Amino acid sequence: MTLLYSMSSDEDDQREEAASFLASSWSDVLEETPVLELRRALSSSSWTAESFEVQEVQLGDDVRVRFAFEAKGLDAKSKGSGDRINGSAVAVVDEYDRVRFTDIEVG
Repeated sequence: MTLLYSMSSDEDDQREEAASFLASSWSDVLEETPVLELRRALSSSSWTAESFEVQEVQLGDDVRVRFAFEAKGLDAKSKGSGDRINGSAVAVVDEYDRVRFTDIEVG
């Protein structure tokens, strides 16, 4: 059963279910244009996804999950560079569990 058709009616349960569903794919937001542009402007050689937190879930024709995220920059030796990206986005999950990201904000 897909996420759209398996969501609970309880808001706390919805956030937990959405977090569980996005656990393996939320970091794909790091490859989206607004995040890539900021990554290129910083000095880190590579980036690692650190954490995300579901803030809101909206149900309709799809599932819209607003979440905050954090990524850490690494230097050429894979040590922390001190660069960090904090942002938020909306993951739109369709009836086939395909995910796309919108409303991406980074700083």
